Amino acid sequence: SIVGLMLSLSGFGLLHVWNAPVWSRYVLPLASGLTSFWAIMFALSFLHGNGIHPGLRLLLQLVAAASLALVPYAFVQPGQGALAAGSLAVVSVALIIAAGLNALVSGVVIARYFVLAWTTFAVGTFLYLLSIFSLIPVSQFSNYAMQAGSALEAVLLSFALAHRIKEERQQKLNALEEKSVAEQQIKQVQTLALEQALHDALTQRPNDALLIRCVQDIIRQRVRHDAFALVLLYFPQMKEISSSLGRRLAEELFCSVVEDLNSAMSSDPQTIAVEPQSESFVAVPEFGALVALCSIDEAFESVRDFAQRYLSFYDHAID
Repeated sequence: SIVGLMLSLSGFGLLHVWNAPVWSRYVLPLASGLTSFWAIMFALSFLHGNGIHPGLRLLLQLVAAASLALVPYAFVQPGQGALAAGSLAVVSVALIIAAGLNALVSGVVIARYFVLAWTTFAVGTFLYLLSIFSLIPVSQFSNYAMQAGSALEAVLLSFALAHRIKEERQQKLNALEEKSVAEQQIKQVQTLALEQALHDALTQRPNDALLIRCVQDIIRQRVRHDAFALVLLYFPQMKEISSSLGRRLAEELFCSVVEDLNSAMSSDPQTIAVEPQSESFVAVPEFGALVALCSIDEAFESVRDFAQRYLSFYDHAID
């Protein structure tokens, strides 16, 4: 559209392209109207519309619609169409620059390149038109002012596009980082939920669910443990203490018992770890009860003696 407008204004179109004066009457309003329309569409898209005031954005859309409606009108009334196209072009450029300034004030960084580019184009076109209408002396500078303005506009908009591509790339990187962080948080929540589902909330030792899984693993891997026993140690005094002295004291005492027994069983070669990663040799199916797994071989004592050996730790009173 801009090329058609330049060819019409400079006269090169008549000399080298269409070679018929009548076509210049139609090409000028057509190219001017389309240039205004596409320029406004580009401005709205380039500035995202977010940094433009809603009233100014609506005005730009109305002018764009009028510029597009001017295209069929130019074929009916080319003379009046050219005048209307010129007026709309001036209004369009002014509104585009105003939109850029508005976006710049709103914090859109690339708007500074946008405003400078369109201002350069407007100044070059204005000087060229002044020379055509003999309002300023014709010179080498005025003859190529519009082309120079367009070239500078393209260069400045290229800088703006490069900056915009950099911003969008950074936004994508930030989005990927946020997605990665969110996925890690979800994995942490899932891991925490799994840990809570497989561990006793009070003692943080394996519960009955993890114990069952451990027993199933031992059954599948009979090579390591030819035979094993499951020993249940029950402390009914814990519930009595909870009823008489309070739940908090009973829980603290039970945690102490669990840790003491787990520490003692960790050095026993006959004891099977319920959870090797956390060095847990006891499981807590419920408050006041413990479960241990022991391997049975030729040198192993009876299961009752195994249990009694650890229960004997508490034959005396706990201070």
